[in-house]
Amino acid sequence: RAKNWSEKQRKQNLWTKKGYDLIYKFCTCRCTRGTLRKDLNHVIPDALPTSLSVSSMVTITSDKGTKKKRKKSASLSEKSSHTIVSIPPPRTRSRSYKNSDSISSDNGTSYMQPFAHRTDYSIFDQLLPRSMVNSYHIKMEDDGYAAGDDTRSFVLSSLAYHHKSHVSCVLCDCELEVYDRYPLLNGTFYLSPIQPKATSLEVESKDDSILFMSAVCVMCLVGVNHVQCSFCRKVWNGRCHQVGTMYSYDLFAATPCCSTSIECNNCKLPVVELTKLSLSFTQLSSQYDCSACGTHDYHFIKPINRFQVFKKPLEYSL
Repeated sequence: RAKNWSEKQRKQNLWTKKGYDLIYKFCTCRCTRGTLRKDLNHVIPDALPTSLSVSSMVTITSDKGTKKKRKKSASLSEKSSHTIVSIPPPRTRSRSYKNSDSISSDNGTSYMQPFAHRTDYSIFDQLLPRSMVNSYHIKMEDDGYAAGDDTRSFVLSSLAYHHKSHVSCVLCDCELEVYDRYPLLNGTFYLSPIQPKATSLEVESKDDSILFMSAVCVMCLVGVNHVQCSFCRKVWNGRCHQVGTMYSYDLFAATPCCSTSIECNNCKLPVVELTKLSLSFTQLSSQYDCSACGTHDYHFIKPINRFQVFKKPLEYSL
């Protein structure tokens, strides 16, 4: 299958399953009982503590296809179903999102934060309509995944900085586990300049402005839980949002449903006419001048408690 690959394709596919499955048998182990093989699901942090080196994890594939992992350091006791993220102690405005799983540390000190490795996708079959169970509605890993994904790096680095491997839905308060690969959670993340709940995490944008990262579970997104505006009684529908990723704007400000959702925070008059609203999603999450009193504020971002949530009992965990 690699006969027609160009030189560029060979280099790109060498460390992916497409190419590595073709060559790993030529990498004979010194024990002569198997072959050395790169763990394609293992993420190597940029900054590792002295007690854990890159060479401390070696995967050996025997002729029968069984895998064993040798540990050279007794300090690594996490299960293989979790990814370890190396981060520095908390500090102000000095986090880096350029790497995949770590934040650079000035003093070399680091903490470890595990994220689960997803092995079961049945939750989406149970909760999503059949027409939504695809890579268009659910963010999935690309076949040639590279560890430089900015969104994934931003989310995992921010959560590791706060020592969080679980988040809660801002609407129904259910707990959501965060995974090391896409889809990152059974729901979606979003950023807002206003903190909707105390559980929302403070993060820094690329321009060093303060934002708050929150999550909405898949049950609230697709309507399994009934979410409606307490002012106009209209049902909020989040099916247009992709599951398992992060949006850089406030999801609820992006879909105003009534005049109350676009009124000025100062004079309580509509900032713009709802029927003539032509602002982008990003603009609706930004500061805007009221056409009546001139107040410059986040008029379209309203308190999250303006929504009423009628939860459907769930027999399994998200």
